[in-house]
Amino acid sequence: MSHDTNTTEYGSECTHKHPMEFDEEPLVALHCLSHTYPDGTRSVHDVSFAVFEDETVGLIGANGAGKSTLMEHLNGLLEVQAGELRVVGELITDENVELARQEVGFVFQDADAQIVAPTVLDDVMFGPLNYGASREEARERAHEALERLDAGHLVDRVPHHLSGGEKRLVAIAGVLAMDPSVIVMDEPLAGLDPARERRVREVIEELQADGISLVVATHDVDFAAAVADRLVAMTDGDIVGDGPPDELFYDDALLQRANLEPPTAVRMARELDVEEADPVTEDELVAALSRRQAVPGP
Repeated sequence: MSHDTNTTEYGSECTHKHPMEFDEEPLVALHCLSHTYPDGTRSVHDVSFAVFEDETVGLIGANGAGKSTLMEHLNGLLEVQAGELRVVGELITDENVELARQEVGFVFQDADAQIVAPTVLDDVMFGPLNYGASREEARERAHEALERLDAGHLVDRVPHHLSGGEKRLVAIAGVLAMDPSVIVMDEPLAGLDPARERRVREVIEELQADGISLVVATHDVDFAAAVADRLVAMTDGDIVGDGPPDELFYDDALLQRANLEPPTAVRMARELDVEEADPVTEDELVAALSRRQAVPGP
């Protein structure tokens, strides 16, 4: 999914970037973001980033590239030091930061970091209650979110006694119960066994089918190729690429700069000399090879 930059303007100019302009309103937009940690480490530099309706953005880069810092600004977990954040068209300030936290749900890499209640039901109810829902409404939304993830059977369990994959589902349910415009996931497959990894992949596909916009940070390029409509590549706190997977994953100079290897399907396509397409997933590679075999010989 591509977005021409020609209509809606965001923010004033920063040192090396122009104002962000789009042909449609982003759900979330960071403009000219810079962030320095207390120890003096500057983690992102004049970064501009946007998420649109009904798209999945794969945020890729090696460890330490700045992915987590960027994501933690999207819902106000980190305060904007320089630059600006807009969510559903509103400039986010100290006075309305709760809007960002309601509209942009965050699923941490470590699910234990966001599990706060003694039972799964209480934990999934926590967000809606915290933002003004009645207990009856919060309970209904929690049950709906858990059932949506086929996790209703966990409702009375103690969260910290669950497996890693079950905790991940509970964390996602807690975000879904808030009915956000965008869900941000930090390394959603990290630490999962193959069965739980498959289930989280299925959940992501279900969220996409429901039209929920996602930002998925990962250094797993095969996973990024499978789930993302658009990729944003980062290195050393800078965005060095932004575009569809079949462009970025065939850009050797960009991958080298971002310290990433191409996905397995890209490497195999080159080895097999697949020229009529730029497959980035195994399914796309198989389809390209099938088309080539179907073409009659001379």
